[in-house]
Amino acid sequence: MSLERTILLVENDEAQAEMLRLALGRAGIGKKFQYVADGRLALVQVRDALEQGCAPALVLLDLNLPGLDGLEVLEILKSDPGTRSIPVVVFTSSVAHNDVRRAYACHANAYIHKPRSLSSYVATLREIAHHWLDIVSIHDVGIQ
Repeated sequence: MSLERTILLVENDEAQAEMLRLALGRAGIGKKFQYVADGRLALVQVRDALEQGCAPALVLLDLNLPGLDGLEVLEILKSDPGTRSIPVVVFTSSVAHNDVRRAYACHANAYIHKPRSLSSYVATLREIAHHWLDIVSIHDVGIQ
């Protein structure tokens, strides 16, 4: 597929977002990267992209967000037939068992704890992107 595929990062902490942006660059992930810092804006971003026929190929979603929290965003995305097949990876610092359980109950595609070092970020993001953008086949995500 020759379409440029987008990774949408939903993260309220600007320092974390910058770390992810840097790690994506160092990982050599040549995908388009978009960033929003609020749960409501994430839903608007996804719906706008769908209307343009270019849904994100992957959403990296933090749990601690203003507006709607990450679990609310996840629940909305996965309950909507138009967005449920978009892979959503919860990428968070929370190690709480209840958060993990609730994320999977809301149909998260994966739950990954944020690494602490830049080198670990690079390795983790390389693996996430490789899995979801290169290996897995996704259908009906608004990409035509």
